[in-house]
Amino acid sequence: MRELVTFPRACRAEYGLADRPFDVVTGGSSPSGPAGRDIVGPLADAGITWRDERLSGEEPEQADVVLRHIGHGPPLL
Repeated sequence: MRELVTFPRACRAEYGLADRPFDVVTGGSSPSGPAGRDIVGPLADAGITWRDERLSGEEPEQADVVLRHIGHGPPLL
């Protein structure tokens, strides 16, 4: 991931955009609450600024599962 973040940052610097805001997004599924720290911590260290959290395999009708995941909040880094 670090290499994937480095390339666009280098290109942005080459075009004088290094000081402008730039987000790097990744997605996946991770445990909610403090347990997710082991997954998202290294991503943040690599330069990822946003995480698109996905609950794969869950049916849309199972909103309680999604709400419970949201209720745990993001991992604290």
